[in-house]
Amino acid sequence: MPAVSVPMLQEAYRASQLARITPEHHVLASVTRGWTFDGNQHDSAEFLSAILLNLPGIQVCSWETRSPMAEGYVVDEEGLSPIFLAAPLADNLQAMINQWSNQTPVHALITAERYALLALPRYVGESKNSSPIRLQETLSLPVFEAEGSALTWHSFILRAGVIHLGEETTSGHYRSLIRTEAQWFLADDSRPPTACNLNDPMITGNVYLLLLELQLACLCRYFEEELPSSNSSMTNSLCRYFEEVGQGKKLRGNLKLVQDAPRAMACLTFIFINCIVSLEGVLVQGARLLMTSLTISAMKLFS
Repeated sequence: MPAVSVPMLQEAYRASQLARITPEHHVLASVTRGWTFDGNQHDSAEFLSAILLNLPGIQVCSWETRSPMAEGYVVDEEGLSPIFLAAPLADNLQAMINQWSNQTPVHALITAERYALLALPRYVGESKNSSPIRLQETLSLPVFEAEGSALTWHSFILRAGVIHLGEETTSGHYRSLIRTEAQWFLADDSRPPTACNLNDPMITGNVYLLLLELQLACLCRYFEEELPSSNSSMTNSLCRYFEEVGQGKKLRGNLKLVQDAPRAMACLTFIFINCIVSLEGVLVQGARLLMTSLTISAMKLFS
């Protein structure tokens, strides 16, 4: 899935208007299979759960709870996406994630898949909780380490969200929150997307669903899109290395690492990336260009 750009967002809007595409349109039949459009508004989290079943190729995180035992652990609960953060609302999203994980038994993702879908508990009780929740663009999610109950925290990037204006999920109005390369936009039915501030009170008090992407996957996509196609094998080596680091795998043998040019370059690049990560873990544009330049230089050196 490529990063969303402003022209891409505008083109998608124009195309949807020309084609008059609605959720029940026949071109979406394979995605909405099993869902009944009865003319009523439904909970967007429920709808998302239904269509994810028809998208097996999407790498989405699932979760479970684990209680340590004398030998191994026992799974008490488990679930698919979207992941309902069943915890009291906090003043920011990272605190919500921490509260969700730090329950007894411990809650965490089973594996660090490319995407994580979160649902905030705004509709627990008799009325909607519209308390503002500050949204960070870079977040840490807990992942269980292999066959144990210990956790590793992985970095994810906030990519999109769903805003709900109304007291109940089956009424009111839904809007989409979408991030381009450098700007957030709000989409609203037939209106063109408009630029917005991520922490606008209207958003922080009504955000309901959130889409996150694993940061290592973002880096892999960056190399795939930014580096010349002639260096595709090197790009693949980088991506494989990032994935190994993301899964907590350890590379053994420093001598072997040095002898393996692609791995050595990947290691150096990975260290460099960590050095240039700025506020909230977002790469500054100048650093991105410098990273690309150094990576290409490294490729020439090792070729």
